[in-house]
Amino acid sequence: MNLIQSAMLGVKGVPFFSHAVIPDKTRYRRTRVIYPQSPWMEKLQKNLLNFLKGLPISKGAGKSGEKGDSACKTLSLHVYGRFFYLTDLRHAFDSVDLEKLALILAGIPGVGNNQTELALFLRKYCSVDDKGLATGGTASQKLFNIYCAELLDKPLDACMKRWTVTYTRYCDDLCFSASCPIGDKKRKEIRAIIEEAGLVVAHHKSEVLDLQKCDIIIYGIRVEWKGSKRPARLCSTKKQSTHAQGVLHMARKGKCKLAKAHGAMGAIITPARCQKYSYTSRERRVMEMHRQLMLNELSGQGELPL
Repeated sequence: MNLIQSAMLGVKGVPFFSHAVIPDKTRYRRTRVIYPQSPWMEKLQKNLLNFLKGLPISKGAGKSGEKGDSACKTLSLHVYGRFFYLTDLRHAFDSVDLEKLALILAGIPGVGNNQTELALFLRKYCSVDDKGLATGGTASQKLFNIYCAELLDKPLDACMKRWTVTYTRYCDDLCFSASCPIGDKKRKEIRAIIEEAGLVVAHHKSEVLDLQKCDIIIYGIRVEWKGSKRPARLCSTKKQSTHAQGVLHMARKGKCKLAKAHGAMGAIITPARCQKYSYTSRERRVMEMHRQLMLNELSGQGELPL
């Protein structure tokens, strides 16, 4: 069974995307356009995603929402870097060239469809108005990773090896780190590779940073300089700790579910588990609050904590 047959399996109604505008919590935009799926479109997209997961696809430097991937694991590759170049892809899904994506898919063993068939399928079921991939589609992130792995990650990996620069991509966020400054010529070549892939650099989000001068927040995780011979420390941001404290207070008063409190602790616990460093003083305070909440929960159930 080929890709198109697998995707259409069990789809009896008309699959379509609708249009929605949601508030954006970032500091750059006030609203964001997404395309919610109809029930039949959701089934088609899930079928497509399951088929793509079974293909022999090289992930390259890109990591995003797939099994075994996490922001901490991606960022742990940069702990020995001092100089950072951070950039972002603007309107990442909208910028995907569907013809190029169809050509890439047609070359993967097991797909079973030619470029023309795949291009028509992508335009009809994975795009809105032929503007790249639909934001909100279940399979859009996987298709985006396949596109970037071939056209973006491979050429950037080859280029970074020549410069001894570490490169990773998490979703549409690109991170470059090195022990020496990443100069103008190198950054210009990086931008040229991105533009050649048909993608657009978000210049207003791009930064050139020195970790020795200040802490850096990458992928929502704070990176602290610990010296040239020691790996940098990954820890939660002040905003994440404050949020976790607030949720724990609400949970203690019974104003929110305990599951929400446990979920908020993920941003505190995960970075420390990726390294041998202990928790910061702020994180320890939050951890103690969480421990007390757990003890109260267990004692309330008539159980004794170990």
